[in-house]
Amino acid sequence: DDGTFVNEAETQAFIDFWSSKRAVLSLNYHGGALVANYPWDYTPTRCPDDALAKEVSLGYARLNPPMYASTTFDSGVTNGWDWYEVDGTLQDWSYHATSCLDITMEISTNKWPAASQLPAFWSDNRGGMLFFIRQAGLGIQGLVTDSATGLPLDFAQVEVWGIDKPIYTDSIGDYHRMLLSGNYDFTFSKAGYFPKTISDVRVNYDSLTNLDVALVKEPVGVTGNPCEILCQR
Repeated sequence: DDGTFVNEAETQAFIDFWSSKRAVLSLNYHGGALVANYPWDYTPTRCPDDALAKEVSLGYARLNPPMYASTTFDSGVTNGWDWYEVDGTLQDWSYHATSCLDITMEISTNKWPAASQLPAFWSDNRGGMLFFIRQAGLGIQGLVTDSATGLPLDFAQVEVWGIDKPIYTDSIGDYHRMLLSGNYDFTFSKAGYFPKTISDVRVNYDSLTNLDVALVKEPVGVTGNPCEILCQR
């Protein structure tokens, strides 16, 4: 990004629309290959959610028999950079700018398939689509509120220790994050409030954990961290 370009109107419209959302998981469809491609595309450095991105991609590929049977890509999935370098892809921007994990589905080796093949594409991809819809609703979710008023806190940050990719609440204080199965420590924070860390929370990849958090407002003129640590087992 050297500042010498101008976004096309439709590109900017999409950026404005998607930046206002708190999406969890998305996909975009391409043709020209048969593979589920996950970020990053622009660098060999693995994205913070690399293991999750690969597992979600595998989940889709397993339900698409031609993709999973690929003789080019192991189990029908690939890291973007490992395939070939591309700068400025939708999936990289989406994950970087909005924390939404976006996967590129290349669903046909023929770039311009005949319309008569649409029923076959639907059959091959229906299971994967339904898997993505279901998976986006699993992991951990909850509400972040003001402890005194009970009102929701917009754009409160939710950090998972060990994964350098925070997410943020929406306008009704809701957050949602997919994670692989394990025990995690979370830190919730927002400007003007004391952060709160909740440790040893069990989250499963195939189910939903609910964790609501109330943040205490900092007194005017007082700064500092009460270092409040809550442990859940």
